[in-house]
Amino acid sequence: MDSAPDIAKEGENDDDEPENDIESSAVETTLAISDNVLLVRAELSDFWRCCWEAGWKLDRHYLLYPNPYPLKKSLKSRWYAHPSFPVLLALGGTLVVRSNWGTYLEEFSKSIVYSAQSSLCPAATPYLPSAQARAPKQLQAGEPGDAWTNFEEKYHACGEVTYELILPQQ
Repeated sequence: MDSAPDIAKEGENDDDEPENDIESSAVETTLAISDNVLLVRAELSDFWRCCWEAGWKLDRHYLLYPNPYPLKKSLKSRWYAHPSFPVLLALGGTLVVRSNWGTYLEEFSKSIVYSAQSSLCPAATPYLPSAQARAPKQLQAGEPGDAWTNFEEKYHACGEVTYELILPQQ
């Protein structure tokens, strides 16, 4: 991430006022892991909006095992159909999506293609070449402890196939 603004931690301000809108409206917890990594626990769609309003540009987004909401009536709960999807794309950076449902990743990629080609979401345009050229790849189960998330570890342990889609901006 390009130099992210400092985020106040609870109780750090003398006047008890939040230092910026991101802390006050979306962030529950923050932890600076290193100079360029900030671990944040927040309601994601609000956090993305606050980051966009603050002018942040991100290097990478990791959407790891999102709930695919497989029922048709839940379509808008999927990230690629959620109202905050254009904000996610506007923040820039490479998108990395992992799921045990390959169809979710195919639909994610198709939504970028549709959004860019229909001019519904100009922020999708930089992702168009990679969304058209890349397909989800099947991940190989590694050694125990190699999994990125508890979901991935569980899926690999029971032999369920997992997939990854990487979409860099072009």
